[in-house]
Amino acid sequence: MSEITDFSGLERFWYTVKQKNKDIIPIGVNSRMPKLLVAWNPVGWLNPSMWENPRTSIVSFTGESLAFVLAADGRQTGSSHPVPFWEAPGMVDALRLVRKYYQDGLINKNALTLDSKALESQLKAGRFATAWAMTDGLTSQLLPELAKNVPGATLANVMPLKGGKDAKPYQTFQADNFLVLNAKGQNNEKAMQLEDWLSIKDNHDLITYGVQGKDWNPIGDDKYEMLSTYTFPGFGLSWRAKLERRVKGMTASETTWFDWAQDIDNFTVDPYAGFVPDPEPVKRENTQITAAMTQFANPLFIGAVDVDQGLDKLKKALDRAGLAKVQAELAKQADAYLKGQ
Repeated sequence: MSEITDFSGLERFWYTVKQKNKDIIPIGVNSRMPKLLVAWNPVGWLNPSMWENPRTSIVSFTGESLAFVLAADGRQTGSSHPVPFWEAPGMVDALRLVRKYYQDGLINKNALTLDSKALESQLKAGRFATAWAMTDGLTSQLLPELAKNVPGATLANVMPLKGGKDAKPYQTFQADNFLVLNAKGQNNEKAMQLEDWLSIKDNHDLITYGVQGKDWNPIGDDKYEMLSTYTFPGFGLSWRAKLERRVKGMTASETTWFDWAQDIDNFTVDPYAGFVPDPEPVKRENTQITAAMTQFANPLFIGAVDVDQGLDKLKKALDRAGLAKVQAELAKQADAYLKGQ
């Protein structure tokens, strides 16, 4: 196929895979991914409407709770007017599309129980044609094993943005995977000493990539070659933007998008960029809503249930959990944020 630059092209790829090779599942989804498919910031992976318009402000009290969409004109009107995701344009249509994909066999039936490591392993074995990935320069690490298992196979990164590099999607520029110290901790000074130690290039390389000559070899000052399967979950502990190396053999598409993602001028600042809701006033209700989302929304997001019936069950469960109170509290906090801008 030619380069995939829009949602319809990606959809054609999935159905071509389904038609040509019955042993390959076109779309691989793991148990942590349902929330990413339809209502996610800045783009729901399987939501064509968000591909077309990657400027939707979505927020929730906590990561697994209900996603609310905030008013695009909030700064002008002073009203954030948060609505549950299904009331926003394109969301229900996306649910129906995902349901179709599930029924057509494009999505793996064990999506709610398959863990991320198992999905990655099966992707490298050639069992899945596509999977969600971050624009962090690490997708290409899958290629050597994939090519070994499936001779001739290759990888390409597809960005869910109409207009490609000119799309300028919303971005909150909020940090993620960061390190938090307890204000009353007894060893905070030692913890900061460790962070300082990990900010030295040689130490960072040792923890992040392993033993030089055994697990990896440097290529210049900013690239490396993998020699083993060593991995370390650095995340907030050892990630340093200026110290990270690029893996040898990074694909052309990943190189392009990785470069693009590091330029802040390629993004539009979300009008609610600095808003982080405080769940404390609705802690009990939010906990109940999160449980309802796990039970009723996740099957809906992957297409495992009828959309109308599934959405009806979800709404009733959320109402019982305290949706009205949570929605009102979110509006109160978001409006206060707008007022302070």
